[in-house]
Amino acid sequence: MLANYANKANYGLKSVNTCHAHIITNKIMSFIHLSGNMISFETIVGWFEVCMYNTDLV
Repeated sequence: MLANYANKANYGLKSVNTCHAHIITNKIMSFIHLSGNMISFETIVGWFEVCMYNTDLV
């Protein structure tokens, strides 16, 4: 399970440059709000996934 998260995070890090700045900002702000100002590893992985999936919608 942990290896799976690590693979997703690594893929997300390589892909983050394809995201538009306002999507990145909005997702970070949303996750900070939802997690009570603490971002967990799972949240970061989820953010990368959302960011990648939304790239073509902007």
